[in-house]
Amino acid sequence: MALLPGLLNAIPHLDGAVHAAPPDRVYLGYRHQASDLAQYMAIARHAADSGDIGAPNSFVTEDQDGRFILGWLWLTGRTSRLLGTDLVLTYHALGFIASWAFFVVAWLLISAVIEPPATRRTAFLLACFSAGLMWLPFAVKATVWPSLGLEKDALLYSFNWSTFASCALPMWCAAHACFLGALVLVLDPTPRKLEGCALLIIAAYVIHPYTALAALAVMGAQAVLGTRAMWRPIIVAAAGIGALSWWATRDPVYAATAENVTLWTPHYNLWWYPLTYGLTLGLALAGLGAAWRLRGGLLVTWAGVVAALAICPFMAGVKFQYLLHLPLCLLAAVGLDVLTQRYQQAATLAGRRAVVAAFWVLVCAGSVFALVRDMPSTEQDPNIYASQSQLDLLEALNERKPGNVLTSFQGGLLVPWKSGKAVFLGHWFLSYDYPKRADLVRTFFAGPDPDWKRAFLDSQKIRYVVEDPHTRALGAADRSLGLSVVFENEFGRILAR
Repeated sequence: MALLPGLLNAIPHLDGAVHAAPPDRVYLGYRHQASDLAQYMAIARHAADSGDIGAPNSFVTEDQDGRFILGWLWLTGRTSRLLGTDLVLTYHALGFIASWAFFVVAWLLISAVIEPPATRRTAFLLACFSAGLMWLPFAVKATVWPSLGLEKDALLYSFNWSTFASCALPMWCAAHACFLGALVLVLDPTPRKLEGCALLIIAAYVIHPYTALAALAVMGAQAVLGTRAMWRPIIVAAAGIGALSWWATRDPVYAATAENVTLWTPHYNLWWYPLTYGLTLGLALAGLGAAWRLRGGLLVTWAGVVAALAICPFMAGVKFQYLLHLPLCLLAAVGLDVLTQRYQQAATLAGRRAVVAAFWVLVCAGSVFALVRDMPSTEQDPNIYASQSQLDLLEALNERKPGNVLTSFQGGLLVPWKSGKAVFLGHWFLSYDYPKRADLVRTFFAGPDPDWKRAFLDSQKIRYVVEDPHTRALGAADRSLGLSVVFENEFGRILAR
């Protein structure tokens, strides 16, 4: 059972591959969030090429030491190099392993918190396959209300709302598994297990920092409520994370990127929850009272702390949102027990196979929807494909000696991954101070002052200027800058200094 969510989540990626049409549309290998894949592969490539644990931010050209430690991407890069496999395929394979490991650890935690075997199984099935009612407004739009506007962030990203859909993001699975493993260890504390708990929280931090912060917050709240064994791993993990953070922020590029993180604070309003969590939320509310008696109220604390983080207006609450579904599933399983024990009518309904089947269809329909919702637009999605001529140009750039690159924002996205070189502008987030950078790129290609352009290239240590369809719309690079064409095809050309 633990294998199924990871296997099923491969379907959208396979759909992307099926709709590829080389040479015009070569599939990049990932159906979701193409800009994130590009930054992940840039870091994984750096690990593959250099072996360094710390990676640079390759979406800026400022001098830096390379202090971005993202353990899962380092593992992806090193595994790819060791086995000689493609980076994206390695990322998917490790993601499948992470998904499987997550659900195995989830079962261990469920077993440690919930005693009745039937309730454990219900909790596990809900964790594996349940989702909300996000399919409902899309069904309404498709059948009776074609003009219904559904371009809302809360409705666009299923992986924020269910554990099943979050399997599409391997780093989330891996960090979440570390979080759950830490809880499993601390619920049966021995000195060795408490040390392991602290190490798992630190591991979560170097995979997905938000998950580690949530783990510290949940365990801290539980410690305050009386689970004193949690204090030791909290202190050790917080000290380790603090030391890593202090060391990393000594590098100015890392510090500037981290400051950008503090300025990004999106979160979802609570009024979305009845739709995005559906029946799971209602059942979880029914189980709150009984859950207070399980492991010192851990489930209630867990869900409450994560919910508070998810709606916090001072940080990126969306980064914590995916962590809320699992405790809701456990609470929902407890809630089902409460309802069937307290109300005879509920017990009668629970004994009818047709009702049980309808319940599971309704609860799991959202997970099926998460797999297929983007399929109608796959062929038209420009972000998950690149032309062969663009990839050929990037391969030619890859073969050139080291040097920073200037090109369009759109073209810059793939430069670090495919060429192994830093780009001045290429990512909406990692290219911090994006508006200023975008303006400088426009000035370089469209402006009249060659002296300014020369000084700009010198200040950013740019060796290569790549002209592509987006830069050509602004203007051509000034040949008086001493630029010579070293590669040209139908997509664009590489000019070197």
